[in-house]
Amino acid sequence: MACIAHRTGAKMPANVVKRTQRRARLARTLLTATCLLPLWGIAQTKPRPPAECRVQTSVADQSAGILSVRVRANCPVSREQLKAALRELAPSAFAADARPAELRVDLGRLVEHPWLSTALARAALASREWDKARGRPRQRNVNQFSGTLLRLGGALDGLVPGWTLKAVSAEKVLVQSARAMPELGVAPGDKALVPYDAQLVLHYAAVAAPAGQAPTSPSVVPPARLEE
Repeated sequence: MACIAHRTGAKMPANVVKRTQRRARLARTLLTATCLLPLWGIAQTKPRPPAECRVQTSVADQSAGILSVRVRANCPVSREQLKAALRELAPSAFAADARPAELRVDLGRLVEHPWLSTALARAALASREWDKARGRPRQRNVNQFSGTLLRLGGALDGLVPGWTLKAVSAEKVLVQSARAMPELGVAPGDKALVPYDAQLVLHYAAVAAPAGQAPTSPSVVPPARLEE
């Protein structure tokens, strides 16, 4: 029909022209999409380089013989990573080489340190004071109980060179099913609840130098375990 109309010089009806133009635009759109689809798939599946794991320590406050340090990271922190970060902080953080009497380390959330979260949960399961069915200690406050377990459990021993662990402050302790932590190895039907997350601050005292010997820069001295 279009060829006959062209030869005779007759004009095509307006509705036919519009329909033909719409079909041409649709064909061009489909052709463009078909050509770009493989490129889009490549862009979507291109792997992104993993973000660099960074553990940062900073001095939050220093006054009256107390040095407060904050630890933050953009990834799960291992024990060795945390120990290395704290080692790099001292003694450069001590103003005028004056070593404070107390060191406070704000670790942030416990789940950012999976090894420590596991240590707390495992210690709770082994404690007769922990009510596994109700997910809370039988007598003490859950915050106080969790801090004591971490202080006595040994996971924090030797973490900070030259300092003795005195106390662990735990706040906003959270509890979950032990089955959510496969590393605990509980049975599939076990309904035990365990503490796994909290806001943590570690309190350290400087290791005293022997009598007649001048204080030296921090060295690795395993802290004494304090009994209740």
